[in-house]
Amino acid sequence: MQAKYGRIHQSKGMFVLQSLQCSASTLEFTMDIVVRSIIEKFWQACLDAVDTPYTVYRVVAVGTSGIGKTTSIPILIRMLLKKNRTVVYKFSTPRKEEWYYEFVPRSDAAEGNETQIDIHVYPEKLESQDIPSLQSRQTYFIVDAGEAKRNCVPHPRVLCKFFLVSSPGPVHWGGSQFTKEQNQQVSGLLKFLPTWYWEVKQRNIFFGPTS
Repeated sequence: MQAKYGRIHQSKGMFVLQSLQCSASTLEFTMDIVVRSIIEKFWQACLDAVDTPYTVYRVVAVGTSGIGKTTSIPILIRMLLKKNRTVVYKFSTPRKEEWYYEFVPRSDAAEGNETQIDIHVYPEKLESQDIPSLQSRQTYFIVDAGEAKRNCVPHPRVLCKFFLVSSPGPVHWGGSQFTKEQNQQVSGLLKFLPTWYWEVKQRNIFFGPTS
């Protein structure tokens, strides 16, 4: 993980994940992701919920459109990979034309070195219960509801810890049934991403990653 995460100089509560390696088709590039300081605290609260003993919570992270839900997902993935957790990420599409991306930290990495990650890719049309790692309680499954107009919550037989990132709209998480205990081991929890305060926007309007 070569990307670095830290506070933006002279900003008010803004952080940046710098030099994130990306690729699109044959193009490779790096990018910076700027987020509010509250984002890491929000994802940690979500992690605390899914890691609750005796109950495997499935968390829906809800926020208004444009608040930075999708943008901040790499922060959550980074937090998990730093703990050597296997992560599966999927961006949902209406016709299931995207992919599952599975990130598996290598167990043979030398102590003190950067974590080495193996990446596996599966077509979105594959059912989540057919991906072996999602049957482990040690795996974290992150789904961005994207533009899909359907329930994005996996079948209860999928045993991994689950996050759904979604705009308000219960169609993405199956309505009120999500927060009801389906059995003694699976239940759902809604977490709401805090909105921007106008004062914070004013203080940070002139600052970017290179400030």
